[in-house]
Amino acid sequence: MLKLLEEAAKLKVIAVVANNRIRTLRFIEAAIKKRRPSLPPQKPKIINAEDLEGEKLKNLKNSTATYSLFEEEPQAAVVINNCSQLKKEASEWLIQLAKSQSTSSEIFIACAKQEKNEKKELKDLREKLTSVKAYFEIPELDEKGMVAWLTKELQTAGFKNPTKQECLRIAQFAESDPDSMMAIIEKLSLLAEDEQIPLNKIDGLNSLSLGAEIFKLCEVLPQKNFQTIPHLTELLINGNQSIMLNAAVAKQICEMLAIKDLNNTSAIEKTLSIQHWLAEKKLKLSSKFSLQKLVFSINALLNSDYLLKNRSLGPPFPLLKSIAKIENV
Repeated sequence: MLKLLEEAAKLKVIAVVANNRIRTLRFIEAAIKKRRPSLPPQKPKIINAEDLEGEKLKNLKNSTATYSLFEEEPQAAVVINNCSQLKKEASEWLIQLAKSQSTSSEIFIACAKQEKNEKKELKDLREKLTSVKAYFEIPELDEKGMVAWLTKELQTAGFKNPTKQECLRIAQFAESDPDSMMAIIEKLSLLAEDEQIPLNKIDGLNSLSLGAEIFKLCEVLPQKNFQTIPHLTELLINGNQSIMLNAAVAKQICEMLAIKDLNNTSAIEKTLSIQHWLAEKKLKLSSKFSLQKLVFSINALLNSDYLLKNRSLGPPFPLLKSIAKIENV
C-alpha cells in the first residue's frame, strides 16, 4: 500500500479505484499530504461526474489550467465522484490530462471496480489511464490490514488503545465493509462515555435505522404527535440509544436551519450534495418550522445532551423531556 501511495503521489491526475467510499477518500487524503508535506491540510473540491459538462466542465478546465507564481496558496485538489457517469467530452479531457499531467491542481477520479457491462467511455478511460500508469486500484484488506486500518480510524475518533479483538468485533459486525465500519465507529463515538470502545452496545446498533426515523420524528413534531411512530417511541425510551438519538435529532434540526436560510431547491442540492427530490422534501419539512422553534429546539437538545451525559435524570428522560418541550413551542 505504501509503494502504491508513493507512485500515486508522483502524479497530478490519477484514478483511484475501490468499492468503498472511505478508503478511496483516505487514499486521496494521503496522496495530497505526500504531495504537499509542508502545507496545512486542505479540503478537496468534490464534483459529481454527472455534472461535469457544459459550463461546469469549462470552468474546471479553466481553473486547473491557470497557475500564478503569485498565488498565496495552491488550489484545492479536485475529486471527481461517480466516474461511471462521466460524459464523453469530460472523459476525453481527463485522458489527455492524465497523459500530459499538465494541471495546476491535483485531480483524482474516484471509480468503483470494473464491471462487465460498463459503457464504452468508462472502459476507454480505464484502459488509457492504465496505459499511462495513472490508474491505482486499492487492494482489499486482509485481516492484518483491516485491524491496522481500523485501529487508526478508532484512534482518530478518540478511542484509546483499541485491541485486535475490538477491531475484529467491529469488522465482523460490519461484514468487513469499510464504509459500514466507519458508520459503526461514528455511532460508537456518540455512545462512548470515555476513551474506551463501548462494545457492549454494538449489538444495539443493528436495530437503529436513524436517518428515516429521525426524519419521521421531525415531520410529526409540528403536529405534536410523535407517539404515533411506535418504533421511534421504543427507541426514545431505550437508554442505550438516547445520546445517539439526541445527536441525530440535533443534526436534523441544524440542517433545517441551513435549508431555511438557503430557501431554494437548487442551492440546497448543491450545498448538501443531494438529489432534487430529496432537496424538495427537506425544504418542505423545514417550512413547517418557524425560525423561533428551530432555535429553541437546538437549545433544548443541547440541554438534554448535557443531562444525558451527566446521567442526572436517568438515560431516557432528558430526551423525552426535550421532545415534549419542542412539540409545545
